Amino acid sequence: MLTGEEKFVRSGHVRLWTERFGHPDDPTVLLVMGTATQAIGWPDELVEALVNSGRQVIRFDHRDTGRSDSVDFTTHPYTLADMAADTAAVLDGHGVTAAHIVGTSLGAAIGQWLAVHQAVRVRTLTAMASSPMGNDPGPAWARAMAGQPAGLLVPHHRRDPGAARQR
Repeated sequence: MLTGEEKFVRSGHVRLWTERFGHPDDPTVLLVMGTATQAIGWPDELVEALVNSGRQVIRFDHRDTGRSDSVDFTTHPYTLADMAADTAAVLDGHGVTAAHIVGTSLGAAIGQWLAVHQAVRVRTLTAMASSPMGNDPGPAWARAMAGQPAGLLVPHHRRDPGAARQR
């Protein structure tokens, strides 16, 4: 079993708990968990497999989760951009310029935000249990909950297959 190096890093006024495994010179995989789930939700077997394949792995607790600071959301509301800044602060706290970002649910949304707004920080992005940023699945969910056909959760646009050949 691997042993990680625990470290707290700062993102503004918030202190975030992190854990790093592997050699600091190896390519970095940053694991970003979903809403209200601690970093230890990432299976140790996954972390060990990544480290054994020549990568360092960093995982962390979001604000309001696990060993990281709690924030009174009523008096200090925060946004996805703030959580993405926390994620960048985790990279900075470990001296990492860019990483392979692996996120699930909220973590995938944070990864998408970073890929769009701080692309130099993201080598690759693996987004699990997510949907594209900017998509509002609410109407499809409302139809499904009312027992009606949901239709498409993510709208798609049909293109004329011959259009590309005509250019």
